[in-house]
Amino acid sequence: MGDVFGFWNSRLLYGEAGYKFHLCVCEKNLYYLFICTDQGTDDYEITPDDCSILSNEESYLSFSGVPRIQDIPKQFNGPSRVSDEYLLAMAEHVAASRYISHVNKRKIIPGVERHLRILILF
Repeated sequence: MGDVFGFWNSRLLYGEAGYKFHLCVCEKNLYYLFICTDQGTDDYEITPDDCSILSNEESYLSFSGVPRIQDIPKQFNGPSRVSDEYLLAMAEHVAASRYISHVNKRKIIPGVERHLRILILF
């Protein structure tokens, strides 16, 4: 929970394969968020100050999909963990968003709640 891994992923959005960083948001169900260089609607900023293995000054957590990734390849970069404060701020952003689907909120927020032992209303 809160770990960032970089690896080649053949199951990216829009059918393209590529090297991506991924943030684990639920260890129990193996849900991850893609970290992208382009910002979509209501995506959340993540910088090298938040996660040391990121090289771009600005990247974004994408909430357009929350894939389950069961097998992280044997060759990966990381992990590097984001702080609990970052996870809380991100989860509060997700809870308050009018653009992130309820289905995706139900994939993201419970893992953060379990990890931080708090309740986030949305």
